[in-house]
Amino acid sequence: MDRTFSGGRLFPDETLGLHEILIEFIENELELATFKLVDPHYVETIDDIVNRVRTIRHIARRFGIGCVDRWRA
Repeated sequence: MDRTFSGGRLFPDETLGLHEILIEFIENELELATFKLVDPHYVETIDDIVNRVRTIRHIARRFGIGCVDRWRA
């Protein structure tokens, strides 16, 4: 992920190994916070109604019905 999307900038070679400490935080707390901020706006951009409903359903299965609207508010 670092090499493909960040060009090796997220975890440069001189910090090799230290990223192991951060991975769990990034995969849990940071990701949870960022997708709650991004998803309400992302869902609005899905033109195909079937895909939009599938996306909302997928999110709601984990966080409850109406979660996207709550996050937006």
